[in-house]
Amino acid sequence: QNTNKIVSKAIVHFLVLGSALAAPQYQSPIYTSTQSPEPYSYQYAVQDAESGNDFSAEESSDGQVVSGSYRVLLPDGRVKFVNNHVEGDSGFVADVKYEETPHNVVGPQDKYV
Repeated sequence: QNTNKIVSKAIVHFLVLGSALAAPQYQSPIYTSTQSPEPYSYQYAVQDAESGNDFSAEESSDGQVVSGSYRVLLPDGRVKFVNNHVEGDSGFVADVKYEETPHNVVGPQDKYV
């Protein structure tokens, strides 16, 4: 009688386990783009002596390769130049250069009215 209870419990456990394993498994959807990248280009520049802001950037793409550059005046007076490109799965590849000679920068002046 004790053996029958153990066998019955084992059968129930196996049935529950079997139904759990037989349940449909969720598979995340696979997204694919049906559009090819479009060519584009842009550029901008800011030069404001009063605030000390001086920077510019440009970027363009032919739909396959993205390339661009930017320039920024750093607080120590050096200028940072960055040329970059992305092709396929290469990720962002940057070539960074600095103007070698830092110089004194005159910051914005306080104004009193």
